[in-house]
Amino acid sequence: VTELNALYNQVSKQKDADEKLADILYQRALVYADKLRQPERAVADLRRYLKLNPNSAGGMNDLGYTMLSLPKSEWPEAMRLIEEAYQLDSQSAPINDSLGWAYFLKGDAEAALPYLQFAYDQIPDAEVAAHLGEVLWTLGRQEEARQVWRTALQQQPQHRVLRDTLRRLGVTNP
Repeated sequence: VTELNALYNQVSKQKDADEKLADILYQRALVYADKLRQPERAVADLRRYLKLNPNSAGGMNDLGYTMLSLPKSEWPEAMRLIEEAYQLDSQSAPINDSLGWAYFLKGDAEAALPYLQFAYDQIPDAEVAAHLGEVLWTLGRQEEARQVWRTALQQQPQHRVLRDTLRRLGVTNP
C-alpha cells in the first residue's frame, strides 16, 4: 500500500491524471479488501474510483461485493450496485458470483444457485467454489458441494475464503 499511496500522491499533482488515479485507486482498493482485510478503506477507494468511472460494471460490482462484508445496514446499497452491474454486464462471471452471493446472504439460496453455477462454469476458482459449495450445502446437496470444494482445493489448497468456508461449516475432509 505504501507504494500505491506514494504513486497516488505523485500522480494527483499531474494534469489530466484521472485515468491513472482511477487505476491506482482500484488497485489500492483490491489490496485493502483482499490482502489487508480493511473493507472500509477499500469501499472508500472504490467510491472514488466510481466517481471517475461512473459506468464501470466491474467497479460497481467490486464496491457492492466489498460492502457485503460490512454491517447489514450497507447491504441494500451493495445489492443495488451489484444488480446495476449485472444490468450492464450479465455475462460477467465475477458479477454473477457477487449477485448469487448477495442473494445467499439475504437468505435465498435457491435464487443464488443459478448465478453461482454460471460463475463457476466460467471461472472455477476457489472463491466462487466456496460460494457455490456453501449454497449447495445449504440446499442439502452435500455431495455436490464436496465435489466442488475438492476440485477447488486441488487447484488452490491454501485459499483463505475456501478454507474459512470449510472451517465455518465444519467440513474437515471434503
